[in-house]
Amino acid sequence: MAASSRPSPPVPHPWLVEDAADCLGFERDGGYSARAARLATRDMLADRARALGYPEREIERVVDAALAAAALQ
Repeated sequence: MAASSRPSPPVPHPWLVEDAADCLGFERDGGYSARAARLATRDMLADRARALGYPEREIERVVDAALAAAALQ
């Protein structure tokens, strides 16, 4: 059986998921533009992911994974 060419999703650090949950709450309750709030969320989570040592090529994927994990909480 051939290996999948699609990479597995990254595992987000628990702190990143916690930050994502906080950001999602802020997006809901903040009263700001939904688009502006999501862009700010993604920027903040990307900065946090970099600080946690994720490689630049994985930042978008790990942010997506953290937001998905936070949404399931």
